[in-house]
Amino acid sequence: MHGITYEFKCQECGDKYIGETARNAYLRALEHADGMDRENEKSVLWTHCIEKHGSLFQMSVTGSYGNDAMLSQIAKSVRLAKIPTGFLINSKKEWNYFKLPHAIIEEKDG
Repeated sequence: MHGITYEFKCQECGDKYIGETARNAYLRALEHADGMDRENEKSVLWTHCIEKHGSLFQMSVTGSYGNDAMLSQIAKSVRLAKIPTGFLINSKKEWNYFKLPHAIIEEKDG
């Protein structure tokens, strides 16, 4: 499966990391595991372990978008917006993170 969104959930505290990749879930999971194994300070999962606690993470695929990069980035942004403050592992410095604007449509009488 290519072009996916995914999340890692900390099994200890429930904090989540929301991600998206054009590649397949297996390869992306291996990269995250490598960051943990190497204790890489750039790994958000490893950083979570250092700052909060050592932990195990469970990965799940949350969507599949084929080659539609924009749709997968929109799906990631929507999932990011739904996570309550303080429960998100993602860094706001991620290069592909963008907030979706909210539209308000007022109904006119008559």
